[in-house]
Amino acid sequence: MERLIARIETLMLALTLALAAGLTLLTIVGRNFLGIGFGGLEELSVYLLIWMVFTGMAQADRLGAHIAIDVAPHLLGPGPSRILARLVDGLQGVLALVLAWVAFDATKFSWMLAETSVQSLEAPIWLVMAIMPPAFFVLGVRSLTRAVSSSSPRRRQTEGV
Repeated sequence: MERLIARIETLMLALTLALAAGLTLLTIVGRNFLGIGFGGLEELSVYLLIWMVFTGMAQADRLGAHIAIDVAPHLLGPGPSRILARLVDGLQGVLALVLAWVAFDATKFSWMLAETSVQSLEAPIWLVMAIMPPAFFVLGVRSLTRAVSSSSPRRRQTEGV
């Protein structure tokens, strides 16, 4: 299941990046060379960027690429560092699952209100927000799995201290 989720993350990042770059390029070419404005495309590019950020958050966690302050593991040594890593993973997991629930609730509320963007697209905001619940859920499950697992990328990095 983890491999499937990882492939979906990678595919989503590639697609949203390619689409956002293409739309931005089209907007630049249209405005500067053809004298045509594509206001809706700029808005869509921003929404794709939001999807990239939340998908990238989950992927960065999977790859162990999040920014981390690693002073404590260096000072504590290998044993206490593993305990600290489990504690941090557990707290991150709980927080991410709470955020997944809150984001789901907010997305559902936006859908019920039929809230739309104020820009030219008038896009349903719930579609923009729809990436947040699954991204936080995946982050939470991965973090909690690491917290109870005997090995994880993050812990392997701190064990060599």
